[in-house]
Amino acid sequence: MENRRNIHGSIILAALIIALAVGCRSRVIPSFSKSGDWNQRVLDLRTESSDQSELVVPDVFVPDHLVPERPDLANDQQQAQKAPPRTSIVAMPENFWELSIEEAIQVGLKNSPVMRNLGGRVLNNPDGEPTIYDPAIQESDPIFGEQAALAQFDATLSGAMNFAKNDNVLNTTFLGGGAREIIQDAYTWNWNIDKTTATGTRFTWANTLQHESTNDTQVQFGHFWTALSEATIRQPLLQGRGLEFNRIAGPNAQPGFRTTSGVLISRINEDISIAQFEAGVRTYLLELLNAYWDLTFAYRNYDAAKTARKSAAETWRMIKARTDTELPGGEADKESQTRELYFLFDLQVESALNGDPRRGITGVFQAEANLRRLMGLPQSDERFIRPSDSAVDAKLSFDWNRLVDFALDRRVELRSQRWRIKRRELELIAAKNFLLPRLDAVMRWRNNGFGDDLTGGIGRFSSAGKDYFSGDHQELEAGIQLNAPLGYRQANAGVRSAELNLIRDRAVLEEQQQHILFSLGNAVRQLDKGFTSMQLAYNRMIAAQETVDARVATFEAEAKAANELLDAEQRLAEARTEFYRQQSDYAVAQISVQDESGMLLSEYGLVLSEQPNDISGTADSRLRWSKTQLGAINYRLSPPGYIAQPKSQE
Repeated sequence: MENRRNIHGSIILAALIIALAVGCRSRVIPSFSKSGDWNQRVLDLRTESSDQSELVVPDVFVPDHLVPERPDLANDQQQAQKAPPRTSIVAMPENFWELSIEEAIQVGLKNSPVMRNLGGRVLNNPDGEPTIYDPAIQESDPIFGEQAALAQFDATLSGAMNFAKNDNVLNTTFLGGGAREIIQDAYTWNWNIDKTTATGTRFTWANTLQHESTNDTQVQFGHFWTALSEATIRQPLLQGRGLEFNRIAGPNAQPGFRTTSGVLISRINEDISIAQFEAGVRTYLLELLNAYWDLTFAYRNYDAAKTARKSAAETWRMIKARTDTELPGGEADKESQTRELYFLFDLQVESALNGDPRRGITGVFQAEANLRRLMGLPQSDERFIRPSDSAVDAKLSFDWNRLVDFALDRRVELRSQRWRIKRRELELIAAKNFLLPRLDAVMRWRNNGFGDDLTGGIGRFSSAGKDYFSGDHQELEAGIQLNAPLGYRQANAGVRSAELNLIRDRAVLEEQQQHILFSLGNAVRQLDKGFTSMQLAYNRMIAAQETVDARVATFEAEAKAANELLDAEQRLAEARTEFYRQQSDYAVAQISVQDESGMLLSEYGLVLSEQPNDISGTADSRLRWSKTQLGAINYRLSPPGYIAQPKSQE
């Protein structure tokens, strides 16, 4: 007894020493480094220094078959992405690329697997950036995707092969007249097939084949075989019954639907993902168009600055000539004022070309680089982009009622929210099913076979196979099983939660509609204001030009009013720049009306569609059950129905 206590004490002491040693060791930093093949990783534990912490950089390796294919970018084009920016302030490049809006959109979408923007959100929130892969990612989700929902109805094959060697000593006088040793070798083969149908019915076919060899003298055969087959049908009568529930929630659903979803819910999630991707495309297109018109205005502003500089240079030349010949109008103060105005316009030319962030001026170089960024092009190459499309100067008017109807019908945010409401409605239907007790009708059939040998032999129980196929040992079992929680606390909470989610999403839809109407009204007001402002800016420019012409004629004839001439030239430059700005703003206001009314994509001929793939994805919003061919027993027990109808493309 004392020895046992000493042993136990030694073990406890050793365990304490090991625990203290582990607890006192320095913290280690795990990192992974590539070794050999890409999927072989070596865990390297490095002790962190107490004086210096080393930055751990992940070793990222992407196999070739997982690299996105970009046939539009050859190797030399990929190297061109690293081209340096344009910083020249001497002159504009001479090789221009006359770019239309349609071509800019085509190139931009071709080079945009990620819906890029100028704000750099891809750096701060990479998971939130829409990409062309998002709908496919949602569809292939292994938990909530469509294929995962369909997989709940797939047949499942399971099997096992086991061997057991038993050597037992029985300390009894009843069996064998005293203590004896029983040696047994057992082989067991099991294989089962499970299948759940869309009505909730579960079919199970189970088979067992067992062979046993024993020295037990109490058995008739020391070596014998046992064959067993069992077929079970379980049909839900209340909870979990029917096509509607299983298509919405799936056969393995729980209240709240946190872990699984049915085919209907999964397909709605895919449509929501497609709508979100469409919203990303629309946002990208809107920013691309704004960048196009920003570049257009930058060119106009640059031309206006050059024109003003040229006019100031001509005025300086005239006054300088009078100064050199000491004629009236060539006084030194007038010459210096003219020279100062020339250098002011020269500075404005430089700002119009290179930009001035402090004054909010986006130069031609920066505007062109912004458009290139959105189009997925290198920030410089041998060609310099110059917009070829002109803004529409005519007055545009829209039928307000038609705009409202179109916006409420086509805005992708509303379509996405309506899908969410439809999902909530279906979830409420499925949630009410959990208020029913789990009452299942169960029927089970068995067939047994026993024999000294598996196939051969003559006589009763000589062959397990013959005994099995004789059908002499068939069994049948039928009954009803009930499982009902008293009070249904969880089920009632699930129904209440589904009702509140539905009410909330409907309230959100109404608020979205009101917000869209107000935004659309503001866009229409800005469009009307933009046309009026453009007209006023044009009239101001014409008046300023006439003032300059009149004062030039006066100065040439009488050498008077030099200060007034300089002031008129400066105001003409400002008026010309303002007209071009208002012209660009009017073009942007037109785009805003198209965007708020939901017709931006269709206005530029953009249609979203999915390419055929192995997952059989579709961008069609029709949710028809006959689309999935799983056999008549699953989805053709009742006529297929629609929960959504496709809209015709206008």
